Order: sequence, then C-alpha cells, then structure tokens
Amino acid sequence: MKKSPSDALVIEMDGQPFHLQGLQLQDIPELASLNQDKWLLTDFQGASPVFMTVEAPARFAEIVARKRLQESGEAEENVRILTHWKRPRGKSSTEIFCTPVKGELFGAYEDRALEDDHHHLFFSTNALLYAVLKHYSRENHTVAVLFEHGRHVDILVGRSGQVSHATRVSSFAASSEAKSTLSDSVAAELLHLMGEHRIRVDEIIHYGWLHQREISAEVSTADNGPSDPTQWVRQLAEGMGTDCQVIPMEVHALSGDERLETSLTSLLAHLDSDLSASSFLDRFRYRAQRWMPWVTLITLFAVAGLFFVGSIYQRQADALNQESARFSQVSAGLNQAGVLDPAFKEQVAFVERLHHYRDVPSLQQILLEISQSRSGPLFLDQVELAYDPQGQAIVVLTGRIETPFMAASQHLDRFLHALTQHPFSVIDSRLNTDTTHIGFAVKLLRGKS
Repeated sequence: MKKSPSDALVIEMDGQPFHLQGLQLQDIPELASLNQDKWLLTDFQGASPVFMTVEAPARFAEIVARKRLQESGEAEENVRILTHWKRPRGKSSTEIFCTPVKGELFGAYEDRALEDDHHHLFFSTNALLYAVLKHYSRENHTVAVLFEHGRHVDILVGRSGQVSHATRVSSFAASSEAKSTLSDSVAAELLHLMGEHRIRVDEIIHYGWLHQREISAEVSTADNGPSDPTQWVRQLAEGMGTDCQVIPMEVHALSGDERLETSLTSLLAHLDSDLSASSFLDRFRYRAQRWMPWVTLITLFAVAGLFFVGSIYQRQADALNQESARFSQVSAGLNQAGVLDPAFKEQVAFVERLHHYRDVPSLQQILLEISQSRSGPLFLDQVELAYDPQGQAIVVLTGRIETPFMAASQHLDRFLHALTQHPFSVIDSRLNTDTTHIGFAVKLLRGKS
C-alpha cells in the first residue's frame, strides 16, 4: 500500500529529521513536532546493506544470518535483522538482502512509534534501495543502483527484482578530493562483481543525499560553469561502457544558511508499506485505517439498500419472526420430548448457532486489545486465531523479549496482566531461551463481548 497524501513524510539521516512538504524539504527539531500520521525513512544511524547466502531454509535465514554476523564481529549479540528480500536456493540454502540494526537502537524506533498518537511506519534507506532496484531492473537488464550519502556509496546489483550483490564503499572523507578515490573503489567493486559472477551491468542508477558539508560550495569559472557533484558517476559509466541514469538533484535551503542537494525525494513514490520495518500489528492497523473510509462507504450503501428492502418486506419479516418464535417454542418442546424429526433438529441447531455467534469478538477488536496490552521490549512475531464451538476466540501469541531473563519474566507478567484487563483468560504461557534471544508463547481464551 502506498503512502496517503495526508501522511507526513520524514527523512532521517545521521540522526537529523527532515520533513518533506510538497517539493520543499525542511529540517525539524524532532519527529514528535508533527501532529499527524507519518512515514519515516531512516538510515538507522549508518546501518550498512548486507547480502549473503546462508545454509538454511528461507524461514530460518534471518537466524543463521544473525549468527554469522555475530561470529564475524560485524554485529553485536542482540542485533535485529531487517529483511528486504530473500530467495531460496534449493532446499537448504537461501540468498538474503538485509540490514543489521543494533537491538537497542531498533527498540528505540519501535518505542517511538508506539508512543505516537498517530499511525507511524518507519523504513530503512536500504528498503528504498531495493525498491529502486525493483523499479528499474527487468529481465535481461541488470542494474547497479548507487546511493551516495556523505562519504559512502551503497551498491545494490540485480535484475527483475532479484538481488545478486550488495555492499557499501566508503572514502576516507566527504570532500571533493576524495571523489576520485570513491569512484575508483566503486568501479573496482563492480568490475570484480562482473568478473566473479560473469554478468554485465547494463545500467547504473545513481541518487544521492549530499549535505552542504558534503558537497563543494565553490563555483568554478564561467567557462566551466558550476561544479557537478555527480560527474564522477557519468565518468564511471563511460569507463565501464554501460548506460547511466543520474536522478536529477534538487537543492533545498535549510536553516542556518545550510543547504542540501538530493535526488532521494523523487524516488520515495516507490516505497510501499510492505517494505516497512514496523511490526505486523502497526502495518495492519495502518492498512485498516486506510481501508476504513471505503468500508464505511460500502457499509452505508449496504445499510441504505437493506433499509429500502426492509421497508418493503417489513410486514413479511414480522410475520416470519412471529412464526419463527412459535416454531422455536414448539420445536423446543418436541425436542425435549424426543419426538422432533432429525432434519428439523439440524435447522433448529443452525438458527441457535446464528444467534450464538452474534456476539463473537471480531479480529480487529482482538488485535487492538493485544496491541494496547503490549509495551516495552516485548515484541510479537506471530498471532494465531481460531474460534471454538462456543464462539470464544482461542489466541496463540509468539514473540521475543529483548532483555535479560529475569527482566523478561517481569515484562511477560505485565503483558499477561494487561491482557486480563480485557476479556482474556490465560490458558498457558512460557518463556523459551536459546543462544540468540528469549522467546515466549502465550495461549489465551477471549470470551464473547
């Protein structure tokens, strides 16, 4: 689902948020100053893109990827893996493109979204990197997407939305003098990739985020015209003999005589809520809120139609209700006496079930109550829901708690207590520990309203 025009769009780079209003980009003191629904695109304080092949089925790819990054020293113990794309290779191997984020940092983003009174989805800049690749690549047309920011260039290579390589290349500084070194490093990376995988890069796509401290403010002589910070990309493509598309830069004046030159904003239309790093419940609630006007409109039409039809058949309905009431009384007596025909027993049972399920809690109501009960470092990964013959909801929750074991037990107890404030009864709950995290499983019974 694409962003609503009424949602605020905020870009956070190096910890500084910028609010995009129409074509204008303005730096803001903090995200909480925007009193509306919002999408936040963030670099998670410099989190790098990662592409790897892991020896595991697709459903366990994140666990194995996390372990490999920890063993290599590239990630700490409680790192979170944000998956942007993955593809099974056989039964026991998976390719995965992801962003490792420090657990405490990711928890802070989740807490900020939870404390927001409005819908709040957040995305990794590497999710946008994949969205751009998916948009520009096609069958038999391999593209290399370059995202230049500060002294870094993030590289993503693939075709038809399938990733074949991802990495980050960095220079020693963000100065114009370092541009040539950066260009050489990017060229070496792409040539190595082409030689190793025997593929040809058909097109280079470049977009950037260049702050004043990262671009040259000098203007060359009138003969040469103003300097172009993306000229190195065209030279790179020319040297490699490949096509090049540099997304046009826009200059934004910021506070304090600062300015920002970027082409990132023109690509934000490719973002989709499915690429969000927010929890399943937050994404579901956002979609439900977007669907609500259409659901309301359809409901109004349906109610108007039913009212029209009902006004025509009201007399017949009243007569049918009276007949049904007499039938229920007679059938109940006959059933108690054991003389009711089995076929009529089934009809009576069906009518009774319809009446019985009238007060069954809805899925949206249950998810809202669970969301209101969750807090702190307790995160839900899966929600299973079924209804028993009595119309009660049986809910199974699985998730993780990113704290030490003793504190995790206290957080789970608070979660269970909060659930019981709604019409939930706890059937079973347990904590599970392994080498990577503390998980939990809870089985609940939700009575009828």
